[in-house]
Amino acid sequence: MVCETVMAGYMPDKVFLLDIGIGEMRERLNIRGNAQGDRYDGMGLEFHNKIRNGYLNFCDYYPDLMEKIGAEKSRENVAIELICKIVSMVDGDHAYASPTGGHDETKEGTKNAD
Repeated sequence: MVCETVMAGYMPDKVFLLDIGIGEMRERLNIRGNAQGDRYDGMGLEFHNKIRNGYLNFCDYYPDLMEKIGAEKSRENVAIELICKIVSMVDGDHAYASPTGGHDETKEGTKNAD
């Protein structure tokens, strides 16, 4: 794969993909009063779906490396979820409590209670 060649054997420990649907993305641009955004934001639906699907495919291809975060939640909830995941990685504990009160599975498939 191209990215493996470009990275020359150097890979990050984890990559978080902040995933948001195209409709929600456009709505947020409108709310900000920036419906056109930058040159990429103004490109068509087909372009954005192709890019999004490419990143989602990376998540499937590199399941231990890439983790999808649903970014349609509030900024605060996305930030809390990221912080919880990063802290658990740094602490060496891959189980973490979800900021929404649920349970998230570790890589080993066990669950951590809130």
